[in-house]
Amino acid sequence: MQYVLGVDIGSSGMKLSFLGQDGSMLGPYGVELKTGFPAPGWAEQDPDDWYRALCSLLPRSLREAGLHGGDITAVAVDAATHTTVLLDADMRPVRDAIMWNDQRSAAVAEECAAAWGDEIYRRTYHAPSAMWSLCQMLWVRRQEPERWRRVRKLLFAKDYLRWRMGGRYVTDVIDAQGSMLLDMATMAWDPFLCGLAGLEPAWLPEILQPCDPAGAVSARCAEETGLPAGIPLYAGSSDTVMELLAVGAIHRGDATIKLATSGRICLITDRAWPDPLLVNYRHVVPGLWYPGTGTRSCATSLRWFKDCFCGADARAAAAAGESIYDVLDREAASVPAGAEGLLFHPYLLGEFTPYQDPNLRGSFTGISMKHTRAHFVRALMEGCAFSLLDCRGALERMGLAMPERFSIIGGGAAGTVWRQIVADGFQCVLSRPAYSDSSRGSAILAAVACGMFRDFEEAVSVCENPATEVLPRPAYGAFYRELFALYREVHDRLAELYPRLTALRPPAEAPTLHN
Repeated sequence: MQYVLGVDIGSSGMKLSFLGQDGSMLGPYGVELKTGFPAPGWAEQDPDDWYRALCSLLPRSLREAGLHGGDITAVAVDAATHTTVLLDADMRPVRDAIMWNDQRSAAVAEECAAAWGDEIYRRTYHAPSAMWSLCQMLWVRRQEPERWRRVRKLLFAKDYLRWRMGGRYVTDVIDAQGSMLLDMATMAWDPFLCGLAGLEPAWLPEILQPCDPAGAVSARCAEETGLPAGIPLYAGSSDTVMELLAVGAIHRGDATIKLATSGRICLITDRAWPDPLLVNYRHVVPGLWYPGTGTRSCATSLRWFKDCFCGADARAAAAAGESIYDVLDREAASVPAGAEGLLFHPYLLGEFTPYQDPNLRGSFTGISMKHTRAHFVRALMEGCAFSLLDCRGALERMGLAMPERFSIIGGGAAGTVWRQIVADGFQCVLSRPAYSDSSRGSAILAAVACGMFRDFEEAVSVCENPATEVLPRPAYGAFYRELFALYREVHDRLAELYPRLTALRPPAEAPTLHN
């Protein structure tokens, strides 16, 4: 049987999925990626780690799937938008890639908003913030002029990996939208915006549609990964739209809630909804868009908590063949709703919707002697759900109708307690598909692009994806509404303190005095 390959570059790891011509899916198979945090609010990855991860993961995944390289006939890659790889004349990265959730360019974004905010918004449908490539590149240009002088090309994360595999120097239209360098009306690079960034027209890749051919696997890549040389590489697109495709959200009115590195609500519409608190992208299905909100630190918050406070238990769980996240899920289940007065605000990297405030910081509020680690885990899950309720409120204020059912996706959706908290807080039915990884969506895109399926409608119908339902408990609706009101009030009272808190610096170390 012939298979296609979908590859996802995530914020914390790479995943691969194989899709057979009968609709069967193998995977996802994964490996962790290292993210560097060289300063508070910064996040970077080495672009060449992505290719090294592929060369390590793909041969192992083929073995585990019982496949041979020759079974693979096409490849598509996805990654998060906004992650730009700056390249020199020899196509080598001049620095690590600044991630979409990095906040270092917040001051630059404020300057852009003050000087050109209306013009940028008119052209891109978005307001400047630290997550956009335009602001990140302006930061590099100002703060790292030696590196900037070496820049001759730029690609986005998935495009750089595909180029290393043998791809052409191209991007797709949805990733281009995530750069804040594209005119949304013409879907072409905007000379004014590129001029602001200091980019020469020759530095910019050609813009393709996601299903367009974008190269072929090179002989070197074939040798290093086990793929057949010469099979097609397709343009691919963003991880978010590939998740929508993976769960079959390809019709107007479909909606998803995502518990992943970031938390996100996406609604499928037939037009863009320009607003400073939303991100607007085209869907891979012609004529559709997926405007969405975002909370910056969702499953990232739980991973941060695990890394900081659960080291020994994580090692013990791994030795027993269990995930530490399953352990934490059980702990959260042992604590009543509301975590007995403990609240968490997940602003570890500032916040996007609805505050657009990079100065916000995370907090646990209401700590007492009775609180255990289990209380902190429960409060963390509830705080991330409340942040998503903030996102829903923003959508409702814009006039977007909320559906009665959402697909819930992302790594955090694996937790039974977390899913139930979201269902109770939103008071809606959640459908959890068996397969929601964006690498599955990329595999579906590759299958449609190479002609394995006629179109996305046929692909989604053939690729079965059974789902389980999570029903809201009406008795918890009023309780969580009251707790959410307190959550918002705590935000309002603390928000002005965070810039003062983070601006404080200790005195220089005094010399040690000796008698």
